[in-house]
Amino acid sequence: MRPAPAGRDRRATPYEIFFDLVFVFALTRIMALIGQPPTPVGMAQGLLLLVLLWLAWGSYTWLGDRTPADVGVVRAGVLVAMAALFVAALVMPRALVARAGPGRAAGDHLGR
Repeated sequence: MRPAPAGRDRRATPYEIFFDLVFVFALTRIMALIGQPPTPVGMAQGLLLLVLLWLAWGSYTWLGDRTPADVGVVRAGVLVAMAALFVAALVMPRALVARAGPGRAAGDHLGR
């Protein structure tokens, strides 16, 4: 099954542009995670997150090519996915930090 080529008059809708901005926000959060301070572990974690973000973006663009993303039930589904990605981007830098647990003092993961 091949996607139908878009007509020359087909333009991106504001909904699709907002969708892309959510991915850009997630990308900036990943770069913030990698950049402070750059360590091999932080770089590996950032690379993993970049791969996951790329796979998500590729899946949503594939869906957008197959069906209009700003109409009907698909719009609601994409809106829920955008909200989930936005929340994930907000907590992403803190999600990979080791937490203090039983028998560990806060800061043990920093080598102190």
